[in-house]
Amino acid sequence: MKNTIAIVGGGIAGLTCAIAFEKLGYKTTIFESRKSVEADGAGIAVAGNAIGAFKLLGIDKDIIARGQMVNHFPILDENGKTLFAVKPHQIKKDRPLANFAIHRAELHNVLLSLIIDSEVHPNKRLKNIAEENDGYRLIFDDDTTAYFNYVIGADGIRSQVRQFVNPKSTIRFAGYDCWRGISENLSGAKDGFETWGKKGRFGMVPLANNKIAWYLCLNRKGDEPLQKPKEALAALFQNYHDPIPEILNATPRHAILFNPIVDLKPHKIYTKDNILLIGDAAHATTPNLGQGACQAIETVATLYQILQKTKDLSTAFKKLEKKRIRRTHYIVNTSWLVGKAAQLENPFLVAIRNFIFRNTPTWINNKQIERVIYNTDYDI
Repeated sequence: MKNTIAIVGGGIAGLTCAIAFEKLGYKTTIFESRKSVEADGAGIAVAGNAIGAFKLLGIDKDIIARGQMVNHFPILDENGKTLFAVKPHQIKKDRPLANFAIHRAELHNVLLSLIIDSEVHPNKRLKNIAEENDGYRLIFDDDTTAYFNYVIGADGIRSQVRQFVNPKSTIRFAGYDCWRGISENLSGAKDGFETWGKKGRFGMVPLANNKIAWYLCLNRKGDEPLQKPKEALAALFQNYHDPIPEILNATPRHAILFNPIVDLKPHKIYTKDNILLIGDAAHATTPNLGQGACQAIETVATLYQILQKTKDLSTAFKKLEKKRIRRTHYIVNTSWLVGKAAQLENPFLVAIRNFIFRNTPTWINNKQIERVIYNTDYDI
């Protein structure tokens, strides 16, 4: 069988996958639904497990050069008092994987620049997949088709490829919406934080070039999402600790993005014959652990190591599925629970939550963080 490989989706998962395949001697063809292969969005966490994966692929220095190291990330209450502190670089000295924040567009551009031989086709939205001989006929919205022996579904949480692989999969709404933005780093912040308050949650990380990436999450009161204007967001958080009001007021309206928070209910089908799902198409998670893109990158690194030992792609796909189920389910489920705790509004429940977090021994928090960041499915 020929090894013609299609990657559906030109985001972080798809581009990283193409790079990995190229390093193994394969050429891929990437199909992106948008009119251009570029990224929007705000900041993105590139935690130690993703940096380690990039290192395995030999491209970590390219990413690090565009990002900003995050050494300290405390969880605070709305008055700025610490609930618990996250210092992942201090947890496991024998695996000093740095944690970074980077603008999503910067990361996307770096990955795109590292693709050498693979073809990239924008404005190709997948409509259907048909089995044909020993491969698959991809059918696009513009009625063009393309034939490949293998297909990688990297087309996000609403994956059309997943509809072919596992049509019973379920997208879940988490109960809250998210606003994200980029602003100037007026306070000169060197580290990030996340604040859990009764009116909502706010977090920020510094980026390169004196910028800040921030996000805030509000519980949804009705059935339909309500996109609040910048002034309404600033009013909600005006009594939160500094520099939250300053950050919101300094952010241009056009730099604020809105998204409902959803994930993919954990399922056990990541592959079917010669088709493989990766990234959000397989295991989309809420952003509460900062592991959405990181898990996609970790999946690619794990596949890369498997393919170094076997040249049969369908066998490698099944091995990857078996290896990744447990960890990705843990990440999705843990992130879901953290989100529920972080979004509490009832004053009594908030007080109990804050007391528990403030009085939890540091070693317990460190164990949890270690499991998220360092228990990777690839070998370091």
